[in-house]
Amino acid sequence: MFFFLTQFVQNILGFSPLVAGIAFLPMTAVIVLTTQVISRLIGRFGLRPFVTIGPLLVAAGLFWLAQINANTSYLGGLVGPMLLLALGLGNIFVPLTLMAVAGAGSQESGLASALLNVGQQIGGSIGIALLGTIAATTTKNQLATVAPTHAAVNQALAAGYGSGCGVAVVIALLGFVIAAVVFTGHPSSQPAHIAAENAA
Repeated sequence: MFFFLTQFVQNILGFSPLVAGIAFLPMTAVIVLTTQVISRLIGRFGLRPFVTIGPLLVAAGLFWLAQINANTSYLGGLVGPMLLLALGLGNIFVPLTLMAVAGAGSQESGLASALLNVGQQIGGSIGIALLGTIAATTTKNQLATVAPTHAAVNQALAAGYGSGCGVAVVIALLGFVIAAVVFTGHPSSQPAHIAAENAA
């Protein structure tokens, strides 16, 4: 999502790299604020509500982004889904980290945290490779039958980014299903409660 949005705001909206970075600040701020709130609520409600609702919010934001086209503006078409995605990601980050280290002993918590980070990096790399290929293929197919004018290229690029986000919706929903099936324990389990208090 960050990859596609960065490409979109620079290639289609014409933002400079600096302005593109600034454009992500609202999303970053919401992620930070959400994680702070969630870290305090986990002790009361447990991990499961947040780790299940997070992927649904992410899927909704990605579905919204999948509707982008060459005429989509930053304020009118990007800020809304970005903030929705930020809420979803904020719901996921803290519970996921706590679940990764809650069952590990004090001598293994560093290893558990490192494995989580490695998993995220590998998942991100695979995601960019897969969704980037889908986006590039969609763009190529769109340009195969039209003259490569500036408007046509922008529309084809937007269609590619949209198709990538569309496939990402399926991945986010898969994350929801996994979270709903795997994390069926009592919402206020003792390890999660202690870990949340330590995190807060």
